Amino acid sequence: MEIFFEHSIKRHKDKFERLFQRSQYNKKPSLDINRIVINLSSKPLSENALNALAKGKNFAVTPKILPVEDIISNIEAGIRFLPVDTIEEIRYQSVRILRNAKPIKSNLTFSQRHALKELKGDKDVIVLSADKGNATVILNMEDYNMKLQQLLDPQIYKILPKDPTNKFLLKTKILLNILQYLILLNVN
Repeated sequence: MEIFFEHSIKRHKDKFERLFQRSQYNKKPSLDINRIVINLSSKPLSENALNALAKGKNFAVTPKILPVEDIISNIEAGIRFLPVDTIEEIRYQSVRILRNAKPIKSNLTFSQRHALKELKGDKDVIVLSADKGNATVILNMEDYNMKLQQLLDPQIYKILPKDPTNKFLLKTKILLNILQYLILLNVN
């Protein structure tokens, strides 16, 4: 019996070592917030705002309460053409699931949520995604409007007299046909 316990203890220790080494190996390197969030505005950002913005533009903030009405209306829209007995079963299961749903745990701290709300309400700055990379850029609204005006300036960009899309499509199709013909020649 004592041999069994010693063997069991050894197995647990070995497993712990393997798991510990794996967890050390899988640790993600910390990201440099200054490379992810680029503040080009004149307003300094709080640490909470930086951390919240570092999550990226694709980060979905959890709602404070479960949107039950939206869920029910979406379910009703989806089951409208099903047989009546199936509709009743789906409604019953949906109600059961919604009643047993646990409260939503927030994926942001209160201070991060508050910082995002302040940024959203600030009309002097705008939060944008960078053209390249997964960075978030904060600009003064004046600078943003000035850059938009530059894009619309006829001195910098001119309006084309004719839409060149069809011309490019035709050239692309011709090149693809030539390429396909050459590939067929090489295969045979």
